Amino acid sequence: MPRIFIIEGLLTVIVGGFVYFTLLDWPATTKQLTSSEKEMLRRKMRDDGESARLDTLNELAVCRIARDWKIYLGSENFLTDNIATNIYSRSLQYCSISISSAALSFFMPTIIKELGYSASIAQVYTIPVWAVSAIITVGVGWLSDHLRRRALFIYIGCIVTMIGYILLLCQQHLSPGLKYLSLFILAAGIFTMQPISVIWVLTNLSGNYKRSVGSALVLGLGSVGSIIASNIFVNREAPTFQTGYGVSVSFIGLEVLLCTVFTLGLKRENKKRDRGERNTRLNLPPDELNNLGDDHPDFRFNY
Repeated sequence: MPRIFIIEGLLTVIVGGFVYFTLLDWPATTKQLTSSEKEMLRRKMRDDGESARLDTLNELAVCRIARDWKIYLGSENFLTDNIATNIYSRSLQYCSISISSAALSFFMPTIIKELGYSASIAQVYTIPVWAVSAIITVGVGWLSDHLRRRALFIYIGCIVTMIGYILLLCQQHLSPGLKYLSLFILAAGIFTMQPISVIWVLTNLSGNYKRSVGSALVLGLGSVGSIIASNIFVNREAPTFQTGYGVSVSFIGLEVLLCTVFTLGLKRENKKRDRGERNTRLNLPPDELNNLGDDHPDFRFNY
C-alpha cells in the first residue's frame, strides 16, 4: 500500500511541474486568449466578486489570509467577532467528505467481491459505478453553478450518502443486486459533495493569493481523510464492515453540522455588511483598502 501512495504522489509532482509551464496566465496578461475572450473572463471575474482585490502579498495581506474564518472554521468565531479564536479547521469539512470518497475508492472492489464475485469481476463491476457518478457529478456541478447555490447541494449529497450507507449497514437483509445499487447511491452522493465543498470555499475568498492559499490548505489538510479511510475497514468485519461504515456515517453527520455553521456564518456576515457595520474599513489608506480581498465591505458571500 505505501508503494502505491509513493507512485501516485510522484506522478502528481511530475504532472504539477509540467502544468506550471502550460497553465494559462492571468487573463489580462496571457497570450493564448483573444481580446474578446479576455474581456469575457474579466467580466465573469467581476461577477464572482473579484473586484474586491487582494493582489499584493504584504504583511497585512498575510495576516488577513491567516485569520480568515472561512479557511479556519470554528464555532467560536461564529459567535464572536474575534476570528483569531478559531478551534476547528475549515478543512475539516472537506476531510469529512474525503473519508467517504477515499474509503469508496480503496475498498469498492472488496465490497463488491463480498457480494460473491471474483476479484477480476469485482474490478470490472466498479466501472459502471464510476461512470454514473462522473455523469451525476458534472450535472450537479453545472446546476450548482447555474443556481449559484452550494449548501443546498451539499445537504442533498449528505442525504443521498446516508441512504447508501444505511443500505450497506443493513445489507444482511438485502439482495446482491440491491447491495450493488447502494454503491451507485453512495458514489453519487459523495462525489457531488466533494468538488462543491472546495468551490464553495474558493468563491467566498477574493484575491488570487487568498484563493491560492485557501485551496492549498483545504485540499492539503482535508486529504488527511484518506489516511483515516485506509485504516477503518477491517478485514475481520467483512462483509458488514461496521467500523468503516459507522465512522464514515459519523463524519457525514459532522459534514451536515459544519455546512450549517458555515452557512449561518456567511449569512450573518452579509447582514452586517448590509447594515453598514463594516463600512469603517472604507476609511483605511487607499493601498490597504484596495487590498482587502473579501474583507471589503462591498463583497457579499454566497451560500
